[in-house]
Amino acid sequence: MIKVYQAKSFRKASGYQFKQFGLKDMYMMLLNDEYEHVANVPGEDLEEAFRLTNSIQKGWYEDKEICIGEKKGYRSTSVGDIMILNNKEIYVVGSFGFDEIDIMGLLTGEGE
Repeated sequence: MIKVYQAKSFRKASGYQFKQFGLKDMYMMLLNDEYEHVANVPGEDLEEAFRLTNSIQKGWYEDKEICIGEKKGYRSTSVGDIMILNNKEIYVVGSFGFDEIDIMGLLTGEGE
């Protein structure tokens, strides 16, 4: 399963796209409750989770099988949002694809 988190501040999330924030910054924002858990997507395909949490012909949040929030009008998943795969691997949505946060690297000082 993939848990999808959207940044509460779109401005901060877009800071990742423009290289104002790195992976470590994004991880710290997740720990500091600056993200909202908005969806649980079955499977392990990040691209599919991205597709399912984007509004194309209708609001993706209308799909109660994946949307866990009560709010109407969640935005589409975008650069700077976070996906957690199987409660183990953490990815930030990048400009092209997904960037993995190496937690062990961050803890040992070898990561960004």
